[in-house]
Amino acid sequence: MKDLGGGECCNCDKAAFCSPCLVRNANESPTGDPLEINRHFCAVAAKNKQIVLDWRNAHFKEV
Repeated sequence: MKDLGGGECCNCDKAAFCSPCLVRNANESPTGDPLEINRHFCAVAAKNKQIVLDWRNAHFKEV
């Protein structure tokens, strides 16, 4: 994770909802760099995070 995007992924609030794939990054990168962050997968991680948080809020209301 520390090498992806120059360490950007380590500080991301969506890191727990992301599973970066070096092959996908290399395939999607115009330069073929597997460490270049593909923003599409960041958007997927953001959606995953929102789904989980919405579910938690709906099912685990604080008393």
